[in-house]
Amino acid sequence: MADEVVLRDGTIRLAVSSHGAEPQSLRAPDGTELLWGGGAPWKRHAPVLFPIICRVPEDSVVVAGDRYPMPQHGLARDHDFQVIEVGGDRATYVLRTDSTTLDHYPYDFTLAVAYTVADGTVTITYDVENNGPSEMPYSLGWHPAFRWPLGEEGEHVITFDEREPAPFRRVADNLLAPQEHESVVIDRRLVVRRELFDDGAVIMTDVRSRGLEYRSPDGHGLRMEWEGFGGITVWTTGPDKPGDLLCIEPWAGSPAPADFSGELVDHPGTAVLAPGARARHVVRVTPFRVETD
Repeated sequence: MADEVVLRDGTIRLAVSSHGAEPQSLRAPDGTELLWGGGAPWKRHAPVLFPIICRVPEDSVVVAGDRYPMPQHGLARDHDFQVIEVGGDRATYVLRTDSTTLDHYPYDFTLAVAYTVADGTVTITYDVENNGPSEMPYSLGWHPAFRWPLGEEGEHVITFDEREPAPFRRVADNLLAPQEHESVVIDRRLVVRRELFDDGAVIMTDVRSRGLEYRSPDGHGLRMEWEGFGGITVWTTGPDKPGDLLCIEPWAGSPAPADFSGELVDHPGTAVLAPGARARHVVRVTPFRVETD
């Protein structure tokens, strides 16, 4: 059974499992739970996506001419991480190459996920390292499911730091569809409505913003900031299985196009690390409560 660590800074409380290095709970200073509790219709809370996002055609990747099976959203979310540091306000988890990862992803890598809580903010730092002799392609995403409604029922709004006029994309069978759709962000605001997700996730592959706020009508909310992520995806479960969750996901990379058939290193949007190189991606989440009339 995976171990769970609880981190506190005197105001917020974060619980993280070593299975997938996945947060299980995030409580605001007033005790409000911000994360979805798991179970039907979506069993997860906030998984790490690595080394792919969504799916690849035929559920396999091609590396140096050989084909390797690749599960949806990659390897990290279903592996036990090693806990290498634990303190009252911090914990670090590491996933390294082993015989099971090599069956799917033939690279020598280290993925370290570090959580800290301080001054009312959760900081998540992802360090990806290429330990092998050749270039290493990868994508990375965080897939947190926040409660929706967050607080009382009513209009929930995501407000981006910048205007986001670029078209968004959808997936078909979790592969990137070619069609572009007119932006649903109006004056920096995306009003969350269930019908927006009848056709699946809203995938904003290239955002200007490096931060946003998600807020309920009673003033409960959170601020999210990111570094090293270029896209934001917003998703909830479909109309056939509605759930009280809203995923706001920073992505470095994107799903494979439905017609993609090349090598993983040529996958559009994929980052490539040189031998011995390391890349860092950071997310910060700050819960807040604004008093309303």
